[in-house]
Amino acid sequence: MIQKCQIHHGKNAGILIDENGLSKIVDCQIHHNAGHGVEVKGQSTVNLSKSQIYDGQKDGLWFSGNSGGRVEICAINGNENAGIEVLEGGNPLFSRCFIKNNAYGIIVRQNGEVTLENCDMQDNVHKSMICESGSRINPSQ
Repeated sequence: MIQKCQIHHGKNAGILIDENGLSKIVDCQIHHNAGHGVEVKGQSTVNLSKSQIYDGQKDGLWFSGNSGGRVEICAINGNENAGIEVLEGGNPLFSRCFIKNNAYGIIVRQNGEVTLENCDMQDNVHKSMICESGSRINPSQ
């Protein structure tokens, strides 16, 4: 478990979860990294809660390679690309998250899927959501 940490100014991703990894991240600030704030790939799973992911040079959270997990009560803002990008079979669930002031709110492509429950998206520079053919965004039930 990663808890109550500041992860910042890294030369690549703030946190990388790969190769069937499983990680729980609670009450952290992940910011100003050169890569993605949190990168989840290679059939890995993350449970991320009560954290802030902001001011990264790429995406705040990036899911690929059939990876997923649950992200709850997080603020994802000010990232230079998307707050959240999901591709290649990634399938995370976001609940009660604030996604704002990123270049894009959420990008879902290449057979990615994302579920949103009671999230607040606002003031993203270009578009709040982009969903390409073959991908899916599931809104709150």
